[in-house]
Amino acid sequence: MKYTATLGCFILATVQPLLATVQSQHPYLVMVDQQIAKLESESPQVRAGAAEALGFLRAYQAEKYLLDGLYDPSSLVRRQAVMALASCGGREAVAHLLTALDDEDWVTRQAAHVSLTNLTGMEMPYDALATIAQREGQAKSWRDWYKTVPPDTFPDALLAPEVDNENPDMAWRHERGLRALGALGGPTATTAILDTLGHKPCKASKIGLWLAPAFAPWDDCEILVGSPI
Repeated sequence: MKYTATLGCFILATVQPLLATVQSQHPYLVMVDQQIAKLESESPQVRAGAAEALGFLRAYQAEKYLLDGLYDPSSLVRRQAVMALASCGGREAVAHLLTALDDEDWVTRQAAHVSLTNLTGMEMPYDALATIAQREGQAKSWRDWYKTVPPDTFPDALLAPEVDNENPDMAWRHERGLRALGALGGPTATTAILDTLGHKPCKASKIGLWLAPAFAPWDDCEILVGSPI
C-alpha cells in the first residue's frame, strides 16, 4: 500500500506540470496572456488596444490588470480599461469604478457609469458632463447604495423577476440582472441564477456569461451538474 501511495504521488507530480503546460498553450489563454503583457507597453496606444482586446475576450482572469489601467496616466488607456471591465469585471471592480466616476476625463467618467450599470444591474442617473456639484451628488448616490450591498452575497434587488415574453425591455432587464448576480454574488449567486432560469429557455453561451464571474476561481462548477437547464 505504501508503494502504491508513493507511485500515485510520483504520477501526480509528473502529470501536473504537463497539464499546466497544455493549459498554458490553449489558444484562448495564449491570446489573453499576450494582451496582458501588452498592458506593460510604453505606448499608450498599445496599452489601450490591449485593454480593449481583453474586454472583447471577456478575460475575467485579467480583471486585476485592467483595474491597474484605471489609474493609467493616459486617458485613452483609462477609457478602454473602464469599458473592458463592463464585460469582464466582478465585485472587486465596483469600488474602483466608483472612483472612476471622478476621473478628470469625461469619457472615462461616463464609461465608468456604463460599466457600473452593467455589472450591478442598477440604474441610477449620472451625467459625466454635469457640474462638479451635480456629479458629486450622483456619484454619492451610487456609493451610498454600494455600502448596502452585503460583502459576501448579492442584493435581493438583483433577483430577476418573471420574464414577460411580450415585453422585450423586461427580458433585457432580466438578462442584465442575471449578469449582475454573477458579478456581485460570487459563488453564492450560482443557485439563484439557476433557479431563475427554470422557466425560461436560454442558450448555454448566455448561461456561461452570466455564471462566469460567479464561478471564479471555478471551485463551484459542480453546481451545474444535474441542472435542469
